[in-house]
Amino acid sequence: MKKENEMIIYSSLTRKREKFEPLLENQLKMYACGVTPYDEIHIGHARQAIVYDVIRTYYEYLGYKVNYIRNWTDVDDKIIAKARLEGRESSEISERYIRENSQDLKRLKLKKLITNQKLLNVYRILLSIYRF
Repeated sequence: MKKENEMIIYSSLTRKREKFEPLLENQLKMYACGVTPYDEIHIGHARQAIVYDVIRTYYEYLGYKVNYIRNWTDVDDKIIAKARLEGRESSEISERYIRENSQDLKRLKLKKLITNQKLLNVYRILLSIYRF
């Protein structure tokens, strides 16, 4: 691993900038809360996806094995409001925009995720991966 290129990150736990120290040697587990699929994708969604892809690529370059998970936030007041407005079920709204947003994100040519599932499915996955 290339130790001379370590990354300094802001820790929301300590509220300080710190050198990144992995919990497991040579491994990095990343989780990002993803898009809330209630409308068309926008530049903020693309920015989030690109930023995490750059971070992942950088740590892979440093020699880390990176496990990166992102979810679709398919349970949200914005989805419920859109469903009421259109006279549809909230699941119809989230499914439609997951399909559309997935196509838009594919055009960014980002690295493949381990998983990109709905929020409720991700909790089970996270519990199995993040056992400390």
